[in-house]
Amino acid sequence: MKAMVKHLWLAVALIAAASSILLLSDTQQRRGAKLAHKRSYPIISIMQHVSVLIIDSHVEGVLSRLDERGYVAPGRTNISLYNAHGDYPTATAIARDIVSGPSDIVISSSTLSLQALARANENGGKIHVFGAVTDPYGTGVGISGPEPEQHPPYLVGIGTFQPVENTFRIAKEMNPTLRRVGTVWNPGEQCSEACVKKARAICTELGMTLVEVNASNTSEIPEALRAVIAKDVDAIWIGGDTVAMAAVDLIARQAQQAGIAAFTNSPADVERGMLFGLGADYFQVGEYTAEVAVAILAGSDPAGFRIDNVIPERLRVNHTVLAGLAANWSLTPTLQQRLVGAELQKEKNLTSKTGEAPAELALVNLTDNASLDAAIEGVWEGLAQMGLQQGKDYAVRIYNAQGDMTQVSQILDQVAQQQPDMLITVSTPVFVAAAKRNFNFPLVFTVASDPIKLGLFQQGCPPNITGVHDDPPLGELLQMARRYDPALPAVGIVYDPGQMNSILSVEKLRRAGQEQNITILEATVATISDLPMATQALIQRGARAIIVSADNLAVTGFAAIHKVAAGADIPIFTTNTSLMQHGACGAVGDSYFDWGCQSGQLAARVLAGVSPADIPIRATQVYDHIEPEPK
Repeated sequence: MKAMVKHLWLAVALIAAASSILLLSDTQQRRGAKLAHKRSYPIISIMQHVSVLIIDSHVEGVLSRLDERGYVAPGRTNISLYNAHGDYPTATAIARDIVSGPSDIVISSSTLSLQALARANENGGKIHVFGAVTDPYGTGVGISGPEPEQHPPYLVGIGTFQPVENTFRIAKEMNPTLRRVGTVWNPGEQCSEACVKKARAICTELGMTLVEVNASNTSEIPEALRAVIAKDVDAIWIGGDTVAMAAVDLIARQAQQAGIAAFTNSPADVERGMLFGLGADYFQVGEYTAEVAVAILAGSDPAGFRIDNVIPERLRVNHTVLAGLAANWSLTPTLQQRLVGAELQKEKNLTSKTGEAPAELALVNLTDNASLDAAIEGVWEGLAQMGLQQGKDYAVRIYNAQGDMTQVSQILDQVAQQQPDMLITVSTPVFVAAAKRNFNFPLVFTVASDPIKLGLFQQGCPPNITGVHDDPPLGELLQMARRYDPALPAVGIVYDPGQMNSILSVEKLRRAGQEQNITILEATVATISDLPMATQALIQRGARAIIVSADNLAVTGFAAIHKVAAGADIPIFTTNTSLMQHGACGAVGDSYFDWGCQSGQLAARVLAGVSPADIPIRATQVYDHIEPEPK
């Protein structure tokens, strides 16, 4: 791959030089223009219940089509992304915050997010567009059928009932001896129950038995999986169940160890070890969902829309998994014909590393929040600015630890086995964990603290590491807070002491407080649920402003901090400019999108053959300065 990309190097160097000149000359203009520019865009909130491949793909499709239609501001400053991480109380709290917030339109991804938002929005205060929903007519939110008069006038979207029957027909066609199929599902999910009902019926029709075991959360999956395998099943099926989908890697691995097949209604799961996947192309479903939102933003009345099921069906097969199964599993001529041409070649290339294959990239993210998501989008933009195209010049596997450092360790173990051409880390905790692994492939980091200040490189920077770190302008932020409140005696900060990036930020804030004679009050937290009480404690101790800086937990749970602060009429100042859309009073800091873009440009140079040792680690540029309205 590197030989293939080296011819780009001269162009890359010229682009980089030109970009640097433009950045230097344009910085001041951007500082003043960004806020005014973003005000011309509608405020859009997007909520998903959990981060699994089909829902992530759906959200990506929504964002792509909104951007294509001109409804996304630079750096996505008008877009707010919310993720409940599979927690129902969190989903309810997020939904309430969205409905009480300034959004012009809200978009939900998944059945559970539809239900949470619809219940919070029963008075119809927000226009609500939904997608990635298996059975909208059975969700209990007032949708009784497809006609315009059969749904609330402010609630509209599209359904995507997975092709469960055809999935089982394909499994039977691939293995005519198939008799017992196991499944693990959560009875608390309406969408999952709807799929299981169809699976029971089609199994009866085909002379098979569906063996069911329940799991209400991912921690119950391992035991449920052992139970279902112990019942002598010939295969495992994953339907529209978010709990099972979140554990697809474990299910695929356990199925292979037991010598049985695992199939799914998510084509994207093929890359994670499923034998085959038949289902909707959820990126395309996301595009369709966005088209509904676009039409409403352009002036259409949501009360006049139908709610239909849309299934842009796609079949994918993992040929490596198929080769490892018994001979009674095979692709019939009919199925082979279905996979002919470019699609079949694409499937075969998934496991091929010969010829002119794209460079293999692994990207590891700590958790889902708007800032980290914007940084990841920036990485892709940086690679594109340097002339590299995804799919042609590089392929990428994206991993998300969902905020769990144990998961980070497991993911990095997978990456070590994968041996990619490059690893890109997002967030300080992931970078620190990866840097300590001494990988023998390049590592480019973004959205991380200064590794020197972290004490990572006692013997000098390893030759395989480069990236872009932050230097939060906390002195400037305190000056802004004092301009807002000239008599400001004390500010408070909530942070997670388990994050080194947070500790460094707090240390810098302490020094700035001493220099400016402002008392710094601190409260530590370990989970998002700790944030409201910690914020309240700071206010009771005399904090007249709250600071949010370089803490993944505080950024992800910002809505909880803001709710308490707003109730006490306490302003929030932040180094994360995207939080202005969520109620922060003022901000001085980096654009996470541009931060990721800078790291993406470094990654392109490495792919072009430049050693990371020849690319100095540097700080990202501070250029956003959003002054609060007068007090």
